[in-house]
Amino acid sequence: MISQSRGNRPGRAYNTKKRVFHEVFKLSEDERPLAVCENGWRCCLINRDRKSPTDYIRNGVLFVTENYLCFESSSCRSNSSKKNKVIKLIDITDIQKYKVLSLLPGSGMGISIATPSTQKPLVFGAMIHRDEAFDAIFKQYMKKVTMTTATNPET
Repeated sequence: MISQSRGNRPGRAYNTKKRVFHEVFKLSEDERPLAVCENGWRCCLINRDRKSPTDYIRNGVLFVTENYLCFESSSCRSNSSKKNKVIKLIDITDIQKYKVLSLLPGSGMGISIATPSTQKPLVFGAMIHRDEAFDAIFKQYMKKVTMTTATNPET
């Protein structure tokens, strides 16, 4: 029996909890989550640049596409896309596994992402599948960096 993976179905609309994926993040229609994170990874975004508690920690879902890292806030107070975060993979300057609370044993459950537009790295914490998410994001990031370097050897 031959089966077709869900990611290869022509015309499949990838939806987030609220709307069609590309509409939520204002991306082109061909930008969709990679198969490994088709449903996203539940996590919280810890934005250490913010001072207000409502901006500091937001629950939501993290996706990785061919070109972007996308966080959809699950804040029910606002359907505004201002709470969502889109980061170009090629803009990432550092990515690391991160231990959110150093008091707890174990390796932690977070991913730290630094970009030129943030003073302190963004932390995606409380991720049950942190290692899977990190591997997928890092692999796609390295793929984009390698492609960019190959097409622009001066950078």
